[in-house]
Amino acid sequence: MLVAILFLSGQPGAPPGLRIWAVAIGFNVLRMLSFFLVPLMGKTPSMLMAEGFHAGFVLLLLTATWTFLGRKPHRPALLALGAFFSIWLFGSVATGLSFLATTLPFYFVASLVHFYMGWTFFTYSSEKKLWGGRSVGVLIALWGVHKLNYPWLRPIEAFAPFGFMTAELLALSISVGLLMMAQ
Repeated sequence: MLVAILFLSGQPGAPPGLRIWAVAIGFNVLRMLSFFLVPLMGKTPSMLMAEGFHAGFVLLLLTATWTFLGRKPHRPALLALGAFFSIWLFGSVATGLSFLATTLPFYFVASLVHFYMGWTFFTYSSEKKLWGGRSVGVLIALWGVHKLNYPWLRPIEAFAPFGFMTAELLALSISVGLLMMAQ
């Protein structure tokens, strides 16, 4: 999907913001790959790397949403979110907070950003009669709901594969929706 969106973003007349979506998806891929580095780096450094990529992913998605829908990215909001993610992530690790205490605020804010993006896509697409845009908005909001359960369910190993599959299914569905909207 990443390759398809990158290809489409380079075509003449490609919607603005599509390339930023591709970079965001690349950050998500790097986030997933960083989990495989636990045996080499240890749990804390690989978690910091993964969540750093996750913060970048969320910020890039928000920027891409604004750009894709013809709006100017709101830099103060992006800077505030970036500062929050950085301070909370490094501060919680430095102070030795539990997994729940470390991830709950981080994923709560990430889910709020997803809800905002979903609502923005849904309302904009309704106003402009964009085919598939409302579906993409609903899927992004569902991804936000999914992010809310991560702090509680991720430590339970039996749920981890299902959570991963759900997240990737939502990401794939959103990517397909964006590709269809961009055509």
